Amino acid sequence: MEEQSTSGLDQESVSRTRAKMCVFSPEQIAGPYFRNDKLQRSDVTEGVAGIPLQLNLRIVNSTTCQSVEGVLVDIWHCDSKGRYSGWSEVDPDKEAPSGEIGSIPRTDEDSYLRGCGFTDKNGNRSFRTIFPGFYAGRATHVHVAVRKPGDNEDRHVAYVGQLYFPELISSRVNETHAYVGRKIARLTNAQDEIYSEMQGLGTLLDVGWIHRGTTEERLLGSVVIGIDPDAFSEYIKPEDFDKDTV
Repeated sequence: MEEQSTSGLDQESVSRTRAKMCVFSPEQIAGPYFRNDKLQRSDVTEGVAGIPLQLNLRIVNSTTCQSVEGVLVDIWHCDSKGRYSGWSEVDPDKEAPSGEIGSIPRTDEDSYLRGCGFTDKNGNRSFRTIFPGFYAGRATHVHVAVRKPGDNEDRHVAYVGQLYFPELISSRVNETHAYVGRKIARLTNAQDEIYSEMQGLGTLLDVGWIHRGTTEERLLGSVVIGIDPDAFSEYIKPEDFDKDTV
């Protein structure tokens, strides 16, 4: 089992997140590719090619501004060519027929670029992954959910959202080797209907390079996510965990 502490977060990330302490992060749909793997790990790459990305997420109570300790944070996103593990045979250059959980039959049992972990006493959870690619009809994004563990077998999902990237970073990344050669063009955030429905309030990551010129060189994406830990999300419901494809 991977470590569940994030005490080693970069000071650069900590200073960034402290600047945005108390927020309310609007929820967004989970999409068709959510899985209940319960893969507790901080490194979700599984050797998948792409620009290294460290995600530093801080979960706070949007009412009290206090850190939320001990909640389970899930992330999942596509690879550099737009494919999701579990659905690797689904063509990312064609729009998916539906955005509902369980609407697309699973094609495989791969698990790359998925994982979860508990927040520490400061509400922090960190993941090592790669910068996502894109697929038809969507801008570049990462899915995130926050579960409140307990007697309900982690089915209490308090928050579901999507994290987006600054356009300049996305443009530059998509010119690199692992990301080029697509048949379709990437949608910008402004062109993405799901992002645009938030009217400029979509959850945008603060992204920059860290450890430049070393073997640890990678992008760092940081954000504070404000939630109501006692809420029940309408986007991943307890019954969704019973669907065959989940």
